Amino acid sequence: MAEKQQLIEAIKNLDFNLLHELLDDNRSYMNVTKSLFLEALEKNILKHPKLTAYEEVIEGSCGNCFKGFNGYKFRAKNCPSLSLLFYEENGEVIDLFLCDNFITCQDHDDEYIISFSFFDDQEVDFQPTLEHMINVQNVNKAMEEFYSLVDKHNLSLKDIILWIRRHIDLIRKLKLDNFFTRNKYLAFAELKRTYFKISSIEEIYENNELAKQALADFDKIDKNDEKSVVKWLLQNQDFSTYFLEETEGWKNTGFRILSLEIDLVIDCSDCMDNFLLIDLHRTLESGLMEKYQPSDEYYEKHKRGIECTLEAHLRLHNKYLDLFE
Repeated sequence: MAEKQQLIEAIKNLDFNLLHELLDDNRSYMNVTKSLFLEALEKNILKHPKLTAYEEVIEGSCGNCFKGFNGYKFRAKNCPSLSLLFYEENGEVIDLFLCDNFITCQDHDDEYIISFSFFDDQEVDFQPTLEHMINVQNVNKAMEEFYSLVDKHNLSLKDIILWIRRHIDLIRKLKLDNFFTRNKYLAFAELKRTYFKISSIEEIYENNELAKQALADFDKIDKNDEKSVVKWLLQNQDFSTYFLEETEGWKNTGFRILSLEIDLVIDCSDCMDNFLLIDLHRTLESGLMEKYQPSDEYYEKHKRGIECTLEAHLRLHNKYLDLFE
């Protein structure tokens, strides 16, 4: 069997051991090392347990960036397809790369595909500038400082906020504060993940007085008057959990958990009103949504279901419509 055909069969059967043998250690694939390319491919395949092998292979070509390059689409029922372009020289496959706009003679517009990419600093021809190397050093120092907080007894939200303020200029300089801006470098990925986990923590301090007032307002209303409770819920629905998970007995200790590469136990006792408000709001809202959930008959008639919000459930029952005007 020709080497190219062996390669196609190995991909079809998702035989990664054979792929390691067939692909050249000295070549790059998608401009990264063979091992990194196959590691990424296997990792994305394993996200789909039902995908154990592909059932058919369809020839085609790229319809966009690499127009005219030929390759194959690997398909299996109810599983994501895999479209790979084969770059050949003198009849030898010297590169493979994913294609997000693969054209075949068959129409598969509704299918979903295996897709992944690599950071610039993972590519084999990456040449870091002096500025980049300095940025990497600064990022590493920032992360070392962050994880040194693990050893601090009674780690508080103020400690996290001070860390943010010390490093926010670096984060902004590297454009890691914008969720929708692509981070091009693996070396900066952990700092970006960390920042987005903790960036809203400062709002806890800013909103704590508002939360305290909201709890005081709740104490004043008649708890048996459902409309008053609903009105209070609607007025105080913009508080979030800030990615801080509960610990056992948190209402007494004030301890919450920040889950990153490791779990950080944080003393939030200075800002407990936020978390007490969130807990109360969630409990009351869940009870009302269960009370006013759509009937089975409604779901039978409306296959699209209904928006999972308190407002949507109440509107369905024509309850308290004046609150939504």
